[in-house]
Amino acid sequence: MKIINVKNLKEASEKAYELTKHLFEDKKKYNIFLTGGRFGEKFSDFLAGLNVTIKNKDFFLTDERITNKKSEKNFDLIFKKIKVSKTFKNNKFNRLEFPDKQNTYQAYKKIDIVFLSLGKDGHLAGHFFNSKNLNGRVCYTENASSLPLKRLSYRIDYLSRAELIILVVIGYEKKQAFNLLLKRKNIHSESILSSKKLITLTNIGNI
Repeated sequence: MKIINVKNLKEASEKAYELTKHLFEDKKKYNIFLTGGRFGEKFSDFLAGLNVTIKNKDFFLTDERITNKKSEKNFDLIFKKIKVSKTFKNNKFNRLEFPDKQNTYQAYKKIDIVFLSLGKDGHLAGHFFNSKNLNGRVCYTENASSLPLKRLSYRIDYLSRAELIILVVIGYEKKQAFNLLLKRKNIHSESILSSKKLITLTNIGNI
């Protein structure tokens, strides 16, 4: 794992794109997973403001909040500004749904890039410590550590198959969780630290 120091979410967004722009701006087809949370919203704002041409990409959410409020759903929070941007008009944006509904992402597809942000309790995406596996790709909880309580997520052991993972850890309140992750005391440690290529962007410094 490579660790890069950044100052804040803004700088993390800029660096995250700098590290992956060769894939975003390539004309080839890639499957890109965007996360929610503070970084997800900041990064989606950054992407929506790009003045380049990005096309032929399939975008997915790493997790979704199960709620009736559009203002809380990751599909609207993360994809809303990107979808209407001229930069992204020739791309596909996929919902994450329960397995008994239409699941837009099949296991045989290649996962190219995954963007993740570590929660202060150590969760990644919407995969919490009490999440239950629904199948080999997706998990679910009705008791997340923050509202909304119901969260559907791709499993971290599944997302860890990606060719490249950008993990963002911003905020000193996450120092203990980051330390436990690196010491392999987090339920996701084995999966995430065994990734093909993992780059962490953080303002916490040396652990």
